[in-house]
Amino acid sequence: MKGAIGMDGEKITWLVAEHKERITELYDLYAEEFPEKAVFWIKAAGDEKRHAEIIRELGKMLRTKELIFVKDGFSEKDISDLAETIDNEYKKANSGPISYKQALAAAAAIQKSTIELEFFDFFKPNSERLKEMLLKLQREIHAHLQLILSEIQTSERS
Repeated sequence: MKGAIGMDGEKITWLVAEHKERITELYDLYAEEFPEKAVFWIKAAGDEKRHAEIIRELGKMLRTKELIFVKDGFSEKDISDLAETIDNEYKKANSGPISYKQALAAAAAIQKSTIELEFFDFFKPNSERLKEMLLKLQREIHAHLQLILSEIQTSERS
C-alpha cells in the first residue's frame, strides 16, 4: 500500500466503516436521481450500511481480543483519497444531472478501490465464527462489485 503509516486496528475499522457510510449516502442519492432504478440503488445502499455496521462490530471485537490486528502499514491516505472520491461523486450527482452510466461507473470504481484497500489482510480472527464472518463480508463486497458490473452490462444492452 502506498504511503503506509502505522495505525491501530480500531482506527482502521472506524475509517473503513465511515467510508462505507459515505457510499450508502451516495447510493441513496443515486436512488433519488434514478427513480426507475431506485430498487437497485436502495438495495446497494442497504448492503453498504450493513457492511459498515459489521465493520464497526469488528472494531469492538479488537477491544475484547476476539479479533487480532496483525498487520501494520494501512494507509490513512488511501482511505482519505477514496473518501474524497466519494464526496466528489456525491457533489457531482447533487449539483446537476448525471447519466445512469456515470453513476454505475463511479460505483464500480469505488467498489474496486474498496477491495484494493486489502482491509481483510489486517486482521486475524480467534474463532471459526469470526473467520467465517470476515470471509462472508469479503465475499459480499466482491459480489457487490460483480452486481454493479452486471448492471453496467445490462444498461449497455438497453
